[in-house]
Amino acid sequence: MTWGKHITQLWVLVPLLFLAAQNQVHAEGASCSDLSEHQSVLNEGQSFIRGSDGGGILIRGESSFDYIPSDRVFYSPEQGERMFLSNVLSNEQIDKLRTATASDINSAEWYARISERAGRYDNARRIYQRILTAERSNPIAKKCARTQTLKDLERISLAQTAQTLAARFQYTEAAATYKKLIESIDANDYLDVRTKFQLLKKIFGLMTTTFENTPMGWVLSNFPEPKKVVAQAASQLDGYRKSLQCLDLADQLNAVGWKLEQQGIYPKAEKMYREALMIRTKNLGENDPETIAEYGELAHLQAEQKHYPQALALYEQSLTDYRKLPAPGSTYGAMLQSYGDLLSQLKQQKKADAVYEEARAYYRQNAAPLKK
Repeated sequence: MTWGKHITQLWVLVPLLFLAAQNQVHAEGASCSDLSEHQSVLNEGQSFIRGSDGGGILIRGESSFDYIPSDRVFYSPEQGERMFLSNVLSNEQIDKLRTATASDINSAEWYARISERAGRYDNARRIYQRILTAERSNPIAKKCARTQTLKDLERISLAQTAQTLAARFQYTEAAATYKKLIESIDANDYLDVRTKFQLLKKIFGLMTTTFENTPMGWVLSNFPEPKKVVAQAASQLDGYRKSLQCLDLADQLNAVGWKLEQQGIYPKAEKMYREALMIRTKNLGENDPETIAEYGELAHLQAEQKHYPQALALYEQSLTDYRKLPAPGSTYGAMLQSYGDLLSQLKQQKKADAVYEEARAYYRQNAAPLKK
């Protein structure tokens, strides 16, 4: 399967990448002061797309990008959030969740995150405990996976403790616990910036409800600790929000780059990809799966132009970086396939077969039962 055939599937899987992201993004370091410059590059790329009047957006369709007029609105962010949170599971559904394979566990983690975003911490705890049991019973499960789940359970415990203290009117103690909670989110290397933003957004809402909307309405005026921790959370959220603005632009740049590549406008396509890469590196780090995947876009572009040494070097470096990650994500398997296709095209069949086997092993590992 070629990269071009596989890329539409990857687009569907992009929302799941947060489960595998490894790099910490601190609020103080995540900014997009050059947002207008990135937007200028995007506008330049859009103006080169054939048939574009510059007034629409690009989305991935079943087989290619479709150009949609900008006055077409599909749903609001609020509607999208409600649709997402409608997937919160009941206790009965949680008990029926499969955790037999790595793929099952990825799905279970997704449901746990939804429960967290909804403030349903009991539900989230039940799911994480099921995941941890499955990981502990598997002799070949990676230690980092168990570490991640333990951090998830610790975060849930802090959230529940903070709520309990606030309900007992122990506002200073509640504020200290919330402080530990928001700092644990920021310092968690296993969460990407999108997940951090969504989790902290819920925590911030709980804090403001607790400290601002008390019966007497005097907590923030009379207790300095709650006031400080609310301000800290607000600042942290603002930092994440700026990073997300940049990452949204990176997605758009990547989309425009792909369309330009399809139309053979290679120099402009490369400019889009490199701009997106710059954003991802700055906001996610060099070793984030999304950053590494962007190098894959550049590798494919070089191969399309028959710049084979450059393409091979990009693929090899990207795959080396993927292999260092505890959970590289679905784009790793797709890049292996794409690299194998290029090697096969260049008549390097022995090497191609080894790469294809690595891809098959990756897919088997993520589909095979955890217990032997």
